[in-house]
Amino acid sequence: MALRAALCPTVTGARFTAVLPAGTIVAVPPDAAKRLVAEADRLLAGHVEYFGVVRDDLVAPDWWSDPKTGRRAPWGYAFDVPYRNEDAVGDIKQIWELSRHQYLTVLAAAYAVTGDERYAERVAEHLRSWWAANPPLRGVHWISGIELGIRLLSWVWIRRLLDGWPGAADLFEDNPVAHHQIWHHQRWLAAFPSRGSSANNHVIAEAAGQFAAACAFGWFPTSERWRTARCGRSNGICAATPSPPASTGSWPPSTTGSSSNSVWPRWPRRTPPVCRCLRPSGSCCFG
Repeated sequence: MALRAALCPTVTGARFTAVLPAGTIVAVPPDAAKRLVAEADRLLAGHVEYFGVVRDDLVAPDWWSDPKTGRRAPWGYAFDVPYRNEDAVGDIKQIWELSRHQYLTVLAAAYAVTGDERYAERVAEHLRSWWAANPPLRGVHWISGIELGIRLLSWVWIRRLLDGWPGAADLFEDNPVAHHQIWHHQRWLAAFPSRGSSANNHVIAEAAGQFAAACAFGWFPTSERWRTARCGRSNGICAATPSPPASTGSWPPSTTGSSSNSVWPRWPRRTPPVCRCLRPSGSCCFG
């Protein structure tokens, strides 16, 4: 199935309403806030470690570089990039991990608990840098749906955590570049849904990312359709989540490794955790 890099629909009057519940930040225990800020300061200084490989280039990262092999992924149409070939691309897990943007949620959380704008400004710098370096369907970061889904989840939480920052709206709801990226991420996931994976982790991450983004960034004509499709019992998150053994009605205790037992332990049968973000009224806590 071909997917052209179409133009994002024009967004006007976007508002962000998926804010954190009142009292969330003040309820963070002081020792947890202290550990959070310490980690955020390490990131702010440019240091991070993934899979045992230390990176010291996080002040201004190269989004396509693999620090383990020293190789840089090639430019080109996403589905032409030989991402499984380490000689041509480098270690793809090293390249992908940083661009999941989960580390940016740490910086955003540090802003939320301290009000120190250095953390928010670094988040904004990195998002703008990533968006500029990774146009839709170009390069390694548009190959795998799980990466897009996790990235959308990170962006939702970043925006929630930066809600008190004066620059938050300029970064997201008033930013056509952000609109373009958010829309294309969701359009990609709608066009290329995974059909299965180890423990269904790809399916769940894609569905969760698109569902959360369609709720929190529901600014597009297709937002409601994407939200409904990902939440519907017949073809959404509920159907994507494996049921636990019928004999017990629940998963065994969590284990390490890529097995279904390590994903969602001890949830009631056919009640996937992702769907617990829905309120009894049917509305979603993201929007």
